[in-house]
Amino acid sequence: MDHVQVISHGGRDFAVGLLWQPLSASNAGERQTEIKGLGKELDVNLHVLPREAQCVGFVKSGGEVKAGVVSMAAAVSSRLAEEFNARDFIFVTEIDAGRWYYLAQKDGVILSDGDQILSSEDAAKSQMYEDSSLGDWSNVIVPSHWGIADSIESPGLGQLLPRKKKGPVPVQKDWQLAPVSITPLQILAQHSKPLLVIGIAMIGGYFGLQYIKSYQREQAIAEARRVAQQMQAQQKAELPRPRPWGEMPAPLTAMQACLDTVAQVPLFPGNWDLSGITCSGGVVIVAWKPRGLGWIDHLRQVVPQAVISVDGSLASVTRPLPPLPNASDEDVASANERISEMYAQAQRYGVKFAAKPPSIGAPASLPGQGGEKSEPKLWDEMGWKVDGATLPDVALHALNGNGFRLRAMSAQWNAGQLVWTMEGSQYVRK
Repeated sequence: MDHVQVISHGGRDFAVGLLWQPLSASNAGERQTEIKGLGKELDVNLHVLPREAQCVGFVKSGGEVKAGVVSMAAAVSSRLAEEFNARDFIFVTEIDAGRWYYLAQKDGVILSDGDQILSSEDAAKSQMYEDSSLGDWSNVIVPSHWGIADSIESPGLGQLLPRKKKGPVPVQKDWQLAPVSITPLQILAQHSKPLLVIGIAMIGGYFGLQYIKSYQREQAIAEARRVAQQMQAQQKAELPRPRPWGEMPAPLTAMQACLDTVAQVPLFPGNWDLSGITCSGGVVIVAWKPRGLGWIDHLRQVVPQAVISVDGSLASVTRPLPPLPNASDEDVASANERISEMYAQAQRYGVKFAAKPPSIGAPASLPGQGGEKSEPKLWDEMGWKVDGATLPDVALHALNGNGFRLRAMSAQWNAGQLVWTMEGSQYVRK
């Protein structure tokens, strides 16, 4: 959220670069509970909930970012739904000389990096090509001079969000940033009259409730002491460090490094078909098979670093992944809790997911080691696998949690899109 920008258009302030998260709740009450939980977890205090999207945008207030500022992504998503009935789209338009607005929404969910301002037309076009290669899009709304087949001419912001003859651009309430949780002062402002009546009734019964309050206070003190003692006992069982998941990169960071490195390789040289992509062990390997009598000379012109197999039936190129920072050394949940959570998320998002339970039991002792007792581990490692993912970032966002790590991902080109398989480890508390 450090890249959130506020731009001016039509007499209004618009925020760009919010942190977008998909929502799984099915009704308004559950959705608000989910939003409050996410806001607390992400340490943010403002959100926007677009009417046409199945996601929420978060940001932390500060400077020009405050309640009432309009989310550019929410406004554009709403207007594109009205104009083109679009819930699945890539939208690009020029804001002014040298700056371009980019918005990508898949199946009603704005992508995590799909709401941004790019500094050049080339950067906007490159982002469009990168997202286009990861799946099919019902609507590609870009400038016509880009020459993209089956695309729609992109309207400018002035056309999409026109200004009134007198006054600023009209906005809808669900486009504006609002507090994640309503403060007591806001509740008083919205419900002052009913609260006044309730306040008078409470004052009338104040003295009669003093004895009950005193008793409740004593019970609360006793409960606080009990909780403090319990926490102190739990601290003795804290998982020791170093923990293996604290020595590994976060799964979303590892995935993005793989996708960024793959994007640097020309995937479709003429007369050679993409055989597969593998990201594992700190490297990316892209492989091709010749189509008919595919020319090796042509392949080398496009991919000079390509290595040809001994029988000439396969070519590949290997690129190192960049160094990645380790993730935080967070506490982990029990195996049953994480398995239930991951399968539930996989069902919500239609992800083909399988988990392997942790191994039970200790390895057999070698001769001469029978008398030695090693310190038992307080965690276990489960394996997990995702098959058939066309949007790997959506799958990982859904499954991510404490102790969740990505070890390898591979892709095959199928029916005009990359289909990913991902594997990794989920660390759990014993």
